[in-house]
Amino acid sequence: MNGKDKENEKEDAIGSGLAIGMSLGLIVGILMDNIALGVALGPAMGLALGALFQEKKKKENK
Repeated sequence: MNGKDKENEKEDAIGSGLAIGMSLGLIVGILMDNIALGVALGPAMGLALGALFQEKKKKENK
């Protein structure tokens, strides 16, 4: 695997995490009746999920 493939995997994990986080943040915002707060928390949750996905892939590749 070359450097570009590894970089794409990293971006894919972060991007997937952000998408999931934004969705979860929007749902949390709707449930709390404060969409702005949910949209603000979504990317933070998404980056955390993306980092978890990335670490999981690293462990699987070892």
